[in-house]
Amino acid sequence: MNDEELRKLLQNSLSGRRAPTEVRERIVSMLRPRRRLWIASAAAAALVVAVAIGTVVSPSRAVRFNPMIERAIEQHMQSPVFGHAASSATPREVAQTVSEASGRDIQIPGLRDGGFTQMQAHRCEATGWAHVIYANSWLKVSCFLLDSEGLDPSGGTPLAIPGIDAYSFAQDRFAVVVVRESGLAKIWVGDLRVQHLSSIAVDAELKRHQLQTTVLSVIDHGMAKQVGAMLQSIPGVEDIHMEPSKQEAYVKFDRRRVTPEEIYALLATNAFAASPRDWDNR
Repeated sequence: MNDEELRKLLQNSLSGRRAPTEVRERIVSMLRPRRRLWIASAAAAALVVAVAIGTVVSPSRAVRFNPMIERAIEQHMQSPVFGHAASSATPREVAQTVSEASGRDIQIPGLRDGGFTQMQAHRCEATGWAHVIYANSWLKVSCFLLDSEGLDPSGGTPLAIPGIDAYSFAQDRFAVVVVRESGLAKIWVGDLRVQHLSSIAVDAELKRHQLQTTVLSVIDHGMAKQVGAMLQSIPGVEDIHMEPSKQEAYVKFDRRRVTPEEIYALLATNAFAASPRDWDNR
């Protein structure tokens, strides 16, 4: 009930007679606090609106990200490779390209077990960095390789992974993970959550130290392609290189996921004439 309605109610109830002084004072004293409260509420609301307008109008302070991280994101975005437009290359071919670009002999694992079916590598003209691209039908992930000298991980969050010097960054919709080892830095970039890209980068780093090569003698020369296709379908097999002249298959695999004995058993189960060499581990 507002003040006007209360006044009319009092007039009607008193039939036009003047209310006693003590009654009127009691009513007025009850009305004054409510009016003060309304004024205070209005003032508070006006202050909130003013602050909101000031926040919108005043320019926000720009957050400066690590310039090398920004450059990696730019290179990732500018890459024309996406999805099935990516050029397929074997880890052996990618490693050769990376070696030529960086001057280092670096093991570059594939990410087939992470769902990436294609990969390629090139040298970035603007930076000179080696750039490895992993792709599937809807996503691509970049891995840049460069000297760690001058790469400042400030602004990143250290990853609590024993034995791995790694940092994660988040900028806009991109996640970035930096891994440093023996003077070499890898900058991973992807349109992923930080946790997902960190898992990919750390697993790739661990896998580098778990890759092993076994050599198979392909007895039936005409079955070399079928043997290669069979080996490629085995989980944990990273790369296959066939030597037709020697009738040999060089199989690189992740020993965390598959053993040489399991590879031999799968070939024998599918009636492929291939056997391990005496010097099967290199």
